[in-house]
Amino acid sequence: MELKYVDEFKYLGYVMLSVMMKEMIKTLREVRGLFTRANILACRFGLCSMAVKTILFKSFCVSFYGMVLWKYFTAGAINRLRSCYRKCMKTFLVTPEVTVTAMLVQLGLPTFDTLLHNSHVGLAGIVITVLLQNSSYYMLSFLRW
Repeated sequence: MELKYVDEFKYLGYVMLSVMMKEMIKTLREVRGLFTRANILACRFGLCSMAVKTILFKSFCVSFYGMVLWKYFTAGAINRLRSCYRKCMKTFLVTPEVTVTAMLVQLGLPTFDTLLHNSHVGLAGIVITVLLQNSSYYMLSFLRW
């Protein structure tokens, strides 16, 4: 029986792609999805208080699923995603004459660079924890023997 290989696979709504050039497609798809989510939130919850808007933005626009798995991406793709994040924040969290940095500090929202950094640091922590757990398990089994 011969195994079949596919170029893309969809799991829990996230499309996993196999080729380096398709990483650009991932970021473009994420940009489109972020704009879509922010526009839907702006239309449905535009008249809510700033506290409610902040919670909704954190819930729907801050979580980038699969960001940890991005391995090959260009600086242009990340800049595109960064500017999309800032535009979505300005669109949904309308505050008159306030800079984006002041808005981030005032509402307690992370910057895009913070999200990118935390996703990679979180993955490294998980990998180190798993390695330490496995090595201690092997060490204990060796000592029992």
